[in-house]
Amino acid sequence: MTAKKSLINFSKGFTLIELLVVVAIIAILVTLGASSYTTAQRKGRDVQRKSDLKQVQSALEFYYSDHNVYPDPGAGDTLTCESATAIAWGGRMACGSKTYLGAIPKDPLSSSQEYKYLAPTSDNTICPGTTGYPENCQKYVLFAKLENSGDSDIASGAANNVGNAECTLSGGITVPPGYNYCTYPAQ
Repeated sequence: MTAKKSLINFSKGFTLIELLVVVAIIAILVTLGASSYTTAQRKGRDVQRKSDLKQVQSALEFYYSDHNVYPDPGAGDTLTCESATAIAWGGRMACGSKTYLGAIPKDPLSSSQEYKYLAPTSDNTICPGTTGYPENCQKYVLFAKLENSGDSDIASGAANNVGNAECTLSGGITVPPGYNYCTYPAQ
């Protein structure tokens, strides 16, 4: 009777192999879930970047309608109003008594990774970021660094790919290193 009892107790548990198979399956599912989550986060931040640049574009167009020029880009890290007020990314875009944008958006990933704003003159040279207000900043290009390299907007030949003629204003400006997305006013 003791022999039967020990056989019955022994057959009620899981074997080591069965437990290892279950643990391996769970590990595979967790890995797949984590990579999907990371990809979704990257795509979400890229959507935010595009939306941010659209907000800045709207503010620049309102500014242009008031002044018939776009703001001076300074060193690409600021926008400078006609009153020589430099506005950094994250700052309030107010020129004189008018506010064009409550806060110029910053990159959602890191404050050290900024958007770039370049405003070339009518002869495709960059508006000077020095003293005085450039009267001939008639164009601009905004740049961002998208994380998702498979984004259709940065595919070769896409309108927002930094290699197209509009992003470089037919070779008049140099794309900042590392930036792969641009937007510009409709001509």
